[in-house]
Amino acid sequence: MASVKPRYMSYNGMNFLIFEEPSDDALPDYVQEFKAYNVRHIVAACKISYDKRVLEEQGYIHHVRWPVSLLSTPLNACARRAQELPFTDGAAPPNEVIDAWIELVFAVFAKKKGASEAIGIHCAAGLGRAPVLVSIALIEGGTNPLEAVSKVREACPGAINTHQIHFLRNYKRRHSKKCSVQ
Repeated sequence: MASVKPRYMSYNGMNFLIFEEPSDDALPDYVQEFKAYNVRHIVAACKISYDKRVLEEQGYIHHVRWPVSLLSTPLNACARRAQELPFTDGAAPPNEVIDAWIELVFAVFAKKKGASEAIGIHCAAGLGRAPVLVSIALIEGGTNPLEAVSKVREACPGAINTHQIHFLRNYKRRHSKKCSVQ
């Protein structure tokens, strides 16, 4: 398994499994974690180095570059998807990554009451890029930025560097409606 166990967090009707990039040898263990936490969508906030065929064999669909338009068609409730939303380690995400991420979060959580479905998200170590995107989801859901960082850090101690905290502190919600379960 991983050097750091995947961290599950649920807040304001949104469920996330944050983890480090799996090695090929550990992928079968990760698939078990995905099933245990009802992960239906996997997002890579880094370029992947693992064999994505293992995920495909388990029913996860892996899209090499995830355009925002992918979600212009409704998500199949039973589908499992894997997307790459890579950006520079230690940096704030670019707008196109934020837009694609928010669109996925809205599609998965906005209209589901009491949904137990989760989004699995990873970066290289599971401490920077993935937690930043989860923080953005919480902010879009109406949480204030510093509270969002605090909630993510409860699940992932040591997550999010100073540069990323500054970015999140100044982040403004892009959508007037909340992406949370009402």
